[in-house]
Amino acid sequence: MFKAFKKIRLLSSVFILFAGLFLFTGCQTTIKLKGNYVTNPEVFSESELCPPVIEWESLQEGFEITSYKIRSLGVSWHCVKIDLDNPKLHVHIEPHKNNIGSIFKVKDFAKATKSVAAINTTPFELAKKTYVPIGIIKIDGQEITPPVERYCAFVLSKNEENHFRAGIIDRQTQGAFDDYLYAVGGFFTIYEDNQIITFQKGKRSRSGCGISHDGRYLYLMTVTPFFHPTDRNGLNYEECAIIFRKLGCTKAMQFDGGHSCALVVNGKQVESTFMQRKVPIALGFSVEE
Repeated sequence: MFKAFKKIRLLSSVFILFAGLFLFTGCQTTIKLKGNYVTNPEVFSESELCPPVIEWESLQEGFEITSYKIRSLGVSWHCVKIDLDNPKLHVHIEPHKNNIGSIFKVKDFAKATKSVAAINTTPFELAKKTYVPIGIIKIDGQEITPPVERYCAFVLSKNEENHFRAGIIDRQTQGAFDDYLYAVGGFFTIYEDNQIITFQKGKRSRSGCGISHDGRYLYLMTVTPFFHPTDRNGLNYEECAIIFRKLGCTKAMQFDGGHSCALVVNGKQVESTFMQRKVPIALGFSVEE
C-alpha cells in the first residue's frame, strides 16, 4: 500500500513539473519553438474550416457573436463582431504605466472593466520575474510600452463623428502611432486585400482580430482545440486568415496564441485552452450604461 502511495505521489510530481513547464515558459518560447507544433502541414479549405453561411447572434446593441466546431479537426472557433459606430462604446487596455509586468486572467479583467468582449493581445516574455510586453501599448494617447518593428499592431482612432475606427499596422515603427488613441501589439498581419500571407504551418490555439474595409467593424476571434495536453493542435495562421476572410474582413492579424488565448464574452470565457496561463495584456470593450 505504501509503495502504491509513493508511486502515485511520484506520478503527481511529474505531472506538476510537466504542467509548470508549459505554464511558466513565457511567450519568448514562441519564436524558439517555431515549427515544432506541426501536427498536419496541410492547410484546410474554407469549406472545411467554416460553415456554408455565417450566422450572427446578437449579444446586445453593437455586439454579435458567431461560433463553429470543426469536428473533423477537433477544433472550435468563436468570433465577436463589434460595431465601432456605437457612441457609448468604451475601450479598456491593461497594463497602464503603474502595473506593467503584472499578470491576470482575462476573465477578471473583463469583469473589472464590465467589458462585453475582452481578448488577450500582445506577446510577452518573462524577464527577472516580470512579464514584459513585447511591442506597442498605447492608451488614450499615451505610449505605455515602445514599438517593436518586426511585429504588427491593432490601432484605434476617432473620426469626425467621434466614432472609433479600427486599423492594422504591419510594422511597429517609431511615429507610426502618432495619429492613434489606442494601440496593442500582435505578431503578424495574416490577411490583406484578399491575399493570405503565408507563414509556418504550426497548429496551435490562436487569437487575433480582423477589420472591415472602412474600419467600422472589428472582429475578435479565438481558435481552440477541444483538448490536447501540449496544445499542439489547432489551426495555423493561413487557416485563421481563411476564416477571417469568410467572416467579411479585409485585413487581419494574429495576437499572442497558445496557452495565452482567451476570449471572454459577457463575463464568460467562450472556450478554454489547456493549462491556460495568466497574461499581462488584454483589450476589452464595454458600453456606457
